[in-house]
Amino acid sequence: DRMVIDSSGRITMPNQPAFSVKPASNQTNLSGDTNVTVVMDSEAYDVGANFASNTFTAPVTGKYILSFILYGSQLAGDTSYMEAAIETSNRTYVNIQEPSGSESVYAGTTVTAVADMDANDTAYCRITVGSSSTFDVANVSIFCGALIC
Repeated sequence: DRMVIDSSGRITMPNQPAFSVKPASNQTNLSGDTNVTVVMDSEAYDVGANFASNTFTAPVTGKYILSFILYGSQLAGDTSYMEAAIETSNRTYVNIQEPSGSESVYAGTTVTAVADMDANDTAYCRITVGSSSTFDVANVSIFCGALIC
């Protein structure tokens, strides 16, 4: 079945492109002042097999909900900024933070977007931390998405 409408009117489309991935292990000592692609190499699911090499490739034109949930550590309190982003072929969706304090801290954020993607457009997650700081991405971080219309 490509689409199921149950007796209550609920619709499921089990072949809609959808994915949820995370790092298999912590990604440590990421250098400051550099855009770093987050390694997402452990799939929870990948309906349609559209996720590979840290990147989701849209199989059809449409609107996709994308979410990057970042959990990290060892961010120096005096770092000038931490930026998490979902990079797509058409646009960058960013969340930027300025840490406060003087000790290394845990850091987390979420970037969510409804992205207009054409067939074969791509999306991946990246982070950037300011200055000479380093940063660790924990293996509980998640990148997920689905075609919504």
